[in-house]
Order: sequence, then C-alpha cells, then structure tokens
Amino acid sequence: NTAQKHLAGKTGISSELISLQVESPCAPDLTLIDLPGIIRVPIGNQPQDIGNMIKNLIQSYIGKEETIILVVISCNVDIATTEALKMAQEVDPKGDRTLGVLTKPDLIDRDTEKDILKIINNQMVPLRKGYMLIKCRGQHDLIANTPLANALEKETAFFNENVHFRPLLEKKLASFQHLSSRLTNELVVQIRKCLPGIQEKIGSKMNEVMKQLNKLGGAIPEDTETKVHNLTSVSSGNYFIGTRVETTCNTLALQHFGSFPLLLSEIQIKIAEVCHKMERKAEEMLKTNFKLEAMVYAPDEMYSYKLMEFQSRGQQKGSNSMINSNLDPQAMVIHLHAYYQVRWYSKHYMH
Repeated sequence: NTAQKHLAGKTGISSELISLQVESPCAPDLTLIDLPGIIRVPIGNQPQDIGNMIKNLIQSYIGKEETIILVVISCNVDIATTEALKMAQEVDPKGDRTLGVLTKPDLIDRDTEKDILKIINNQMVPLRKGYMLIKCRGQHDLIANTPLANALEKETAFFNENVHFRPLLEKKLASFQHLSSRLTNELVVQIRKCLPGIQEKIGSKMNEVMKQLNKLGGAIPEDTETKVHNLTSVSSGNYFIGTRVETTCNTLALQHFGSFPLLLSEIQIKIAEVCHKMERKAEEMLKTNFKLEAMVYAPDEMYSYKLMEFQSRGQQKGSNSMINSNLDPQAMVIHLHAYYQVRWYSKHYMH
C-alpha cells in the first residue's frame, strides 16, 4: 500500500510497475501483472477521466502480442456485459491469447450452477482458450490472515463437495493449482510462437548497428599516413558505440518483454555484458590512439618554445617576419623548422 500511494498519489493510478518477486520451490515460473479494475464513476479526489485512464493503461499491456490476457469475471455478474471481455476481444478478436477466469463461485444462487457450466463449456461467449474456475479467499479469510496453503485446501474441498463443479476439477478446469499449471504451459507456447519474430527483429537491428560500426572504421592501421588520418577524424561516436548498441537492444527488449520483468531483467544483464566488452575494446583503441597522437604531434609548450627560438634567430639575422595568421613564406619556414626540431627531439629522447 505504501508503494502504491507513493507512485499513484491522489489519483490512485500510475503506469509505473510495483514489482514483487516470489521465490518458492512450489511456485510456478510466471510473471503476472495485476491491472486495476475498470472504474466508471470517480470517487473522492480521483480525476473525472479516471475510467479512460485505466482503459488506456490496460490496453497498453493487453495490446502486446506476447501477452496472455486473463479476463477475470465474477460468477455472479452477466458475462455478456463484461467490459473487460469486450476490451480483450478488441485486441485479440480470434481469442488466440485470451483465457477467461471465473471467480466467486460460492456467491452464486442455488440452481444457477448450470449457467456457469455453460460458460465453462464455451456455450455463452466462446474463447479459443476457454475458461477456468477458481475460488479466492473470502473477506473473512483475508481478515483472519488465512495461510495460502489452507485457502487452497478449502478451495479443493469446495469443488469436491459441489456435484456440479467436481467434474471441472477432474478435468483440470478448476482450482488455482490447475490454473497456474495451465498458465505456465500457455506462456511457454506463447514465447515459442513469438520468439522467431523477435529474433528476426533483433537480427535486423544488429545488422543496422554493425553497418554503423563499420562506417567508423576497423582496427588501427599499420601505415603512418592512415594512422594520422584516423587521429584527425576520431569522433565521440567511436567511444559511445557501446551505448548506442545497448540503447537499441534495450529498447527492442522492452518492446517485446516489457510485460515480463524477470525475463526482461535477465536480457538486460546479457546486453550490458556484451556492451561492456565493446566499451572495453573501444577504450583500449582510444588509449592506443592517444599514444600515437603523442608520438605524431608535438606538445604545445615544446613547440611554442622552439618556434620562439627560431623566430628570434630570424630577427637576429635581420628578418622582419612576424608570426601571425597571414603567414608569408618566411614565417612558414620558421614553423617547419620548429616542427622538425621537435620531431627529432621526440624520436631520439622520448622513445
């Protein structure tokens, strides 16, 4: 509740995720995103358009092809008027990734169990993946802080004692246990289905990045002329190529795995490792270039000293040439003398 208040503020809604990682040897390998229920009438300080805000938030998740949509519907409401199911049908008209989940079977009136069975059997609003039935902890269990294990036992006992729902339990169409197993299998199927397309897009992006990388040039050449040319054309793009690759890959990973925080985290770690290696290579290349630059170009102080020395000699010989922006031939000769003097000094005393 504290995190929710911090992120959502007075509106009670935020697009930021609150991630909760649960580790257990008995827990399924799933990433679930609990989206807010649809509100039609704002309450208290909630904005007047909170209904549209929630719908836009829901659509940003269920619109992704990699997402499995769980439409949670209470058994004591009319399924034909359920807005959540309508939204799912808009983004998934074929029902390839939509699974209906019916809850609160203990709150329905007697002799209405047959209506629930019609829904489960796809006779009311058909879904390709069908429906499943679960019984959540009631308000009394929540207040009493009933352990989850005990709640699951109560759920199984409820379905076993109900003559109408017992066959659903036997067909693995009821209970949290069967739902979690079903979701795990559905997630694997969905990932296998989407993975080739994701790999193709990643490959295309990598090819684009490699083309940009090739434009920056290859390894340091052996001949001096090309080295000097490379030194004069070094750009910041060489140093930040790792950042470009990382940004491109992370953006692509976020687009396709944003709904799976744990999987996204693992992918980002791998991307960071690859980019770190690239940055190390780029850093070593720059260090080598800097060493070469120190060998090719004269230090400013040394060059200035030699320039003043040769200029003084020229003045002593009666030349009135001055070193300025409009260089005459005599001034250019002075510059060349200073440059080659420094080069000779660097070659014989600095190596």
